[in-house]
Amino acid sequence: MVTEFKVGHWYRWTGPKERPHRWNSYGEMDFMLDGKPHRCEVSDGYFAQLSVPLSRTWFWESGIEYIVECNPTDQLELDFQL
Repeated sequence: MVTEFKVGHWYRWTGPKERPHRWNSYGEMDFMLDGKPHRCEVSDGYFAQLSVPLSRTWFWESGIEYIVECNPTDQLELDFQL
């Protein structure tokens, strides 16, 4: 679990494939549910903009227990295991 986001670091979702109840109800945060590494572009504690096209800065406190810091190569390892 992360305690804050840091610019330039990579993060991925490790939890259930359903959106936490306090996330954006239009699904605009759901990209994180893919479990792939996402780079932090902007950060202010739990507020972070992660590297996806047209991403906005979101408050990630709800579900933060499922977000872990990772390496951008983690997805290659996950793909290989499949």
